[in-house]
Amino acid sequence: MSPKEILKVENVEKRFGGLKALNKVNLSVYENEILGLVGPNGSGKTTLINVISGIYKPDAGKIYFFGKRIDGIATYKLAHLGINRTFQIPKPFHGLTVRENVEVAALYSGKQCLKSFFKHLKNFKFMEKDYCNIEDDVQTALSIVGLDKFQDKQATQLNTSEQKLLGLARALATKPKLLLVDEIAAGLNQEETDKIAEILQSLVKKSISIIVVEHLMHFIHKITSRVVVMDSGSPIFEGTLEQAANDKKGCRSIFGRLALSLLEVQSLESGYKILKVLWGIDLNVEQKERVILLGVNGAGKTTLLKAIMGLLKIFNGKIYFEGKDITHLRTDKRVKLGIAYMSEIGIFPNLTVDENLELGAFFLNSKLTHQRKQQMYEYFQDLLSHKKALAGSLSGGQRKMLGIAKLLMSNPKLVVLDEPSNGLSPKFVKLIINILDDLQNKEQFSILIAEQNIAFLDFAQRGYVIDNGKVVVSGNLSDLKSNDIVKKAYFGIEN
Repeated sequence: MSPKEILKVENVEKRFGGLKALNKVNLSVYENEILGLVGPNGSGKTTLINVISGIYKPDAGKIYFFGKRIDGIATYKLAHLGINRTFQIPKPFHGLTVRENVEVAALYSGKQCLKSFFKHLKNFKFMEKDYCNIEDDVQTALSIVGLDKFQDKQATQLNTSEQKLLGLARALATKPKLLLVDEIAAGLNQEETDKIAEILQSLVKKSISIIVVEHLMHFIHKITSRVVVMDSGSPIFEGTLEQAANDKKGCRSIFGRLALSLLEVQSLESGYKILKVLWGIDLNVEQKERVILLGVNGAGKTTLLKAIMGLLKIFNGKIYFEGKDITHLRTDKRVKLGIAYMSEIGIFPNLTVDENLELGAFFLNSKLTHQRKQQMYEYFQDLLSHKKALAGSLSGGQRKMLGIAKLLMSNPKLVVLDEPSNGLSPKFVKLIINILDDLQNKEQFSILIAEQNIAFLDFAQRGYVIDNGKVVVSGNLSDLKSNDIVKKAYFGIEN
């Protein structure tokens, strides 16, 4: 018996001015299915999710949900019908607790509940919630995502992973039949993405169908049996991820950009004058990914970062950024493309805080420089009161904050960091990790980091162990942590 079709998209188009973001999109979603929606940035994935969920009205085409036409229907009405979504950047109600966030969603989940909610809205803080019989739904949603033990916490006290789980719980509290999930794994480590994968797979067993938009191919591979590949607003392939990666119609090049979409280093050899330090390095960084370089001092980590930035001569091999060959490109041009680098020092101590930030945006115009400075002072409020002070007069922690702020002034796509924990206390190391975690979620950059501090093992998603200028092992951090080579690189332990 064929699976039942619950969603059908027919020839959907969406334009923004002269830009056609969606062009005659056709796809179906079936009962008890997780469908992966993949493709490079700008291919139309999130726009399609926004159209299906009612945020945008399509300019042409039709959408059916269980046979009923729904294109153009308001988002809250779609929630009543059984369609809900999560967002790439979590959007909780910061003034409410975790439980109250989910209660608000549950209160909106049915028409009668909604009417009663507005009737009692003035006394929301004092009213009983059982008039709508939502408590079971709220506790079930919290239990599914594992936030039941945090339900009395303020939403602002949750970390990025927990806030994403809260967004998922809020969607689940509305009892969806179709769940739209937009890049929920972005910025999370391997353990966190594995947990979310298990949750999504469990939802299918509860008769919830799911569309997942994601750049992390290992995550998509784990949870989906079928993907639709988008490019330039149109689906170009439908099938398994393995089939898509080998499709002759162009998916291979698309997936090359997905798997190696931001940075790709091929057989790289580099060093200092006639001294070769790197011997055939292969490495890649995906979009919005965190990659760590591991190894003892002198292994070649810093040399690799400098080679990527164009600070050293390349003897052999290639470096690609967003598919463009930058092997012999000048450093300033690499920065303009979107690569930013922070050395162990990271600042100019004889310049003021304000001047350091301005140097970080040397190629931006004055208006953009001012806007980015205001943004950095908002992110790093401790620097605002020292903006006219010499950078060299700051504390060690403040200098690192300034280095990161200067790094982000150029609005980079890839952030390259050389041992940001150097010289910091454990307390400040934890603070720097939290800052990077928060800013990556806000600014959506990728991170390549060389680091010896073990605290960063829980921060990164993938790693490369370098020894004597060569990659000796690489993989997901969950696998590398138990690897004897990693133990040697970090602790000098040999079995």
